[in-house]
Amino acid sequence: MATGTKVGSIVLLALCAGCASKTEFPEHPLGARTPLQEASEKTIKIDYAGEPGKGERPRVGLALSGGGTRAGMFAFGVLNGLNDTRVLDHVDVISSVSGGGYAAYWLYARRLEAQQAKTDYRLAFAGCRPDWWVKYDADPTNYSLLKQGGKKLLEYGEMVACTEKGDDEGQEWSGPADVYRWQAHISQSPDLFRKRRMVFGGTNGRGPDKEAIPVTAMSLFEMLRFPFVNNGYLGQSYEEGITRTWGLTPLPRTGRASDTVRYANAETDFTGGAYVAPGEHTWQKLRDLGKADSTVPLWIVNTTVLPKQSAPNEKAIFEVTQFSYGSEASGYVAIQEPAAGASGASSTGAVLHPEEIEELPKTVRASAAAADSQGFVTNHWRSADGFTKVLPALRWGVTVEDTNLGNVPVSYRLSDGGGSDNMGLISLVRRGVKDIILVDAESDIEGRFGGLCWDKEILHKAGYELSFPGLEDLPKLCAQHTAKRKKGSAETKRAYNISAWLNPVTKGVIEPLPTKALVNGEKREIPPMNVWLIKLAWNQDLVRKAYTATECETNSHPVSCMLAAYYGHQGSTAMANEVYHSFPQIGTKEAVWNSSTPQFWAWRELGRSAASLFVFDEGVLSLKTTSPKLGGGIQPLLCGTPERQAISCP
Repeated sequence: MATGTKVGSIVLLALCAGCASKTEFPEHPLGARTPLQEASEKTIKIDYAGEPGKGERPRVGLALSGGGTRAGMFAFGVLNGLNDTRVLDHVDVISSVSGGGYAAYWLYARRLEAQQAKTDYRLAFAGCRPDWWVKYDADPTNYSLLKQGGKKLLEYGEMVACTEKGDDEGQEWSGPADVYRWQAHISQSPDLFRKRRMVFGGTNGRGPDKEAIPVTAMSLFEMLRFPFVNNGYLGQSYEEGITRTWGLTPLPRTGRASDTVRYANAETDFTGGAYVAPGEHTWQKLRDLGKADSTVPLWIVNTTVLPKQSAPNEKAIFEVTQFSYGSEASGYVAIQEPAAGASGASSTGAVLHPEEIEELPKTVRASAAAADSQGFVTNHWRSADGFTKVLPALRWGVTVEDTNLGNVPVSYRLSDGGGSDNMGLISLVRRGVKDIILVDAESDIEGRFGGLCWDKEILHKAGYELSFPGLEDLPKLCAQHTAKRKKGSAETKRAYNISAWLNPVTKGVIEPLPTKALVNGEKREIPPMNVWLIKLAWNQDLVRKAYTATECETNSHPVSCMLAAYYGHQGSTAMANEVYHSFPQIGTKEAVWNSSTPQFWAWRELGRSAASLFVFDEGVLSLKTTSPKLGGGIQPLLCGTPERQAISCP
């Protein structure tokens, strides 16, 4: 009888949880900003006066899309390429979503640690050629290809050979100074849930199976006490994993490459896993850093504050930056520092980030919380919310108790930014950024460009057209997405082949439509903005030819040597009876749970190779147009196939 009563109580509580309602914000929230359809250079100056530049339109912005570990590694490569060309020095603002936020967090963590150590944050980009992951292949081709790379040919950044002596041969090791320790750490810690470094030897390794045992046990235990669990162990482990891979500050190994790594900013959990200690990386510290160093870019972390809808809803985009936070739905809050000599939000007039999102890793976690009830489309989220209360392991988002948004406290939930804008593009358009480097690494093996078309629809409703002359019939592809959603038509039939990608960078533009509506009889618009698209895609045939010829990073074979070596080394990404490998579009869930060091290097070099094409000269962003890596022609629109790359239409 007692057991039956207990089960009944659990069911009743679950049903009651399913009756949950979404947060209701005021119809006219406080701190409202001008909607995009009514924005102009004048309104931008007013709405963003509290940000660096005092409301002037930023020159260069970087949008890092969602896509888990895959997106993080690719975006990390883009950062490396922009650092190689010093274009990174001119980036005014970074807008990140989900996995793209991993890489952005890495960059800001390096800026914070460099300030503390009084060093140059660029030292963390130092890397050497990691011969160790191919030298055991018994295939001399891979090793020969890798040795050809890194000689500063065709815009590929210089990469010297790693140590070539003794047991440290080929390892990312420079001796006691250990100048490659940041790259060694991230390449050997790609799995967010793995608490041990990857083994040497160039093999893929297995997923973090040992870590799965305590995660499973704790998640099951939480089900017995679910009404009292707000922050599940799995979600907390995810957050700690983000800090472990992307935020830890490795100290120099003094003896050899395989020495135990120690960290300057770490705590450990009960299983011995290191993670960034609370208080190390906060919005307050990043704000203080910006006061001391004006070159620190504005960081916009995009989350979602409303349940996901089937149609684009820019009101749900919840931004968190050093200087403000909020959304069109909730209103915006400007951060106000405590008066001199005072401390904390209790000081008269002080307004700070809510405690729940003051830590940078917590905000990134919210932005990347794909496993959360708000990620379901609106008519399903209530049931999902009730279920996740019974199973806290699926509550990865962050609940915020906020006293700044109105006259009464309000509680709201922040979850995966991909639910409102998976590109991170709209936040940059709102600020009128003149040149936007858009890094699109969302899951898209079929080449359907769902995230880009989503933003294209948002912009069109606001009176702007997003166009890419180098993408054949993009409006036709995006129109099929809209028709499928509105009419329930068959699955989108057209697509681009992301494994036969012709140009690493594709230039586009956002410009006002000629028919853009007047606002109170006044013409309001933001002048045209350039968009430079870096898609997670490659030309597999060019890579194959370089591999076959055992020649790379030359005019004849303008392919990264590391990518050519990966092609030969990583046969496991070839799909049976298929022309194309699954790389670079390896699934999000698979990459988050079980990535590998070779995958890290391949994603990194793919992003680095594309970003190295940029030039910033006399205030103008452009491409090295003479590069043989460009000029591939217009990308043809083909016919899509489920879970495969696009093919020629019948």
